[in-house]
Parts: sequence; C-alpha cells; structure tokens
Amino acid sequence: MSPFAAAMRPLLEEALGAGQHLLTILDEERRALGAGDNEAMERTGADKQASLTRLEDLERRRVDICRAYGKAVEARHMGDHTREADSTGQLADEWETLRSIMRQCQDANNINGHVLRLRRQHVARALAVLRGEDPGERLYGPHGEDATKGETPLLGEA
Repeated sequence: MSPFAAAMRPLLEEALGAGQHLLTILDEERRALGAGDNEAMERTGADKQASLTRLEDLERRRVDICRAYGKAVEARHMGDHTREADSTGQLADEWETLRSIMRQCQDANNINGHVLRLRRQHVARALAVLRGEDPGERLYGPHGEDATKGETPLLGEA
C-alpha cells in the first residue's frame, strides 16, 4: 500500500461513517416532515448541520492529503488517485461507495426540501384564508418582495 493510500484509507472510512450518519439523519428528517413533528424537525436540522460540518472538515482533510502527496485536489481525480495508490482496489471501492452515499444524501435532501416547500405553501394558503384573502393570490412578488406592502390585516381582525 502506498503512503497516499495509508493516509487516505482512515479518512475515507471516517467519511463513509459520516455519510451514512447523514443519510440516517435525512431519513429521520423525512419522517419528521411527514408527521409534522416540529420538535423532531428542529432536532434533525441541528443534527444535519453538525453532520455537514463534519463532512466539510473531512473534505478539507482530503484536500490536504492530496496536496501533501502532490495529487490533484479536485474530487473528479480521486478515482484515479485511489486506483493508482492501492492495487487491491479497496480504496477505489471505498471512494465510489462514498460518492454513492453522497448522491443518496443529495437526493434525500432534495426530496425533504420539496416536502418542506409544499408544507410552507399549505401554511401560506391557510393564512391567506384566515386573513380573508384569496388563497390563490401570490403572497410575494416576482422578486420575493411582500406584495401586500404591510396591508395584511392581523389574524385577530380577519
């Protein structure tokens, strides 16, 4: 095993664990969104942020290892680096597994974001009804500004 592989292997193993942990958090977030469990959503949001911070740290360490061994730091080169550094193919397999987990995380996060946007739209429509507004009207202008310009009645007055 090359010195690069010896330095990269523990990092990839840690990143695999961190990626799996993030995938678990995203699944918990999806369930919390489905159940409307605000407390669980807050908890998973904080857990997700901590997990992302950990993964960002691991990515910085990966870049540092690549630099230390004179390797290109861009992730697109890691497949070549891992194959060259470890003739058994184990390091390359770990890298590809990590990439797959990260794609799954991205997909899960996109789905959760879509569910969250739908929930917000439903809440906005419910508030419009409570305010006596047409729920089909846009609450915001095309540039994100408040279209009502502060003229929305308080819920107690609606």
